[in-house]
Amino acid sequence: MTARWPSWRTDLAISLVSFAGGLLLYAAGGWRMFLGDGPWSGAPDWLLLVPMTVMAGCCLLRRLAPGTAEGIGLVALAADTMLGGSLGTALIFTQVVYDACVYGRAWLWRANLIGGVAGSVLAAVAGCSSPATGAASCWAWSSRWSWCCPR
Repeated sequence: MTARWPSWRTDLAISLVSFAGGLLLYAAGGWRMFLGDGPWSGAPDWLLLVPMTVMAGCCLLRRLAPGTAEGIGLVALAADTMLGGSLGTALIFTQVVYDACVYGRAWLWRANLIGGVAGSVLAAVAGCSSPATGAASCWAWSSRWSWCCPR
């Protein structure tokens, strides 16, 4: 008979591996998502490690308080986006959302689904209505897909 590994060790392992992966992305230079855009994008680059650390800490709450973990993670993701965005933080956030859907209450996965669809629609509308590049990029995209979306 083999002994089971306690769930807190699994949570700790997921948190540490997520943080290590984010650190590898940061060290490799593949961490900027928005190439300097954002209200706080003039801040030092090492500040991107703060939201990533908070996000990795949210993985520790994945079974204990999944809704709280997702809420804190959403605040950390917003701060990270305002700093210019990092790929590591966004990837860890996907893990936090997944855990909230698996270990949270039933309404939480429904709220995630509705919020994800609404966020995607709002991002598409905002991108297409952007005065700088929105209309041109939406026209180019729609011309590639004209077989399903006639103009």
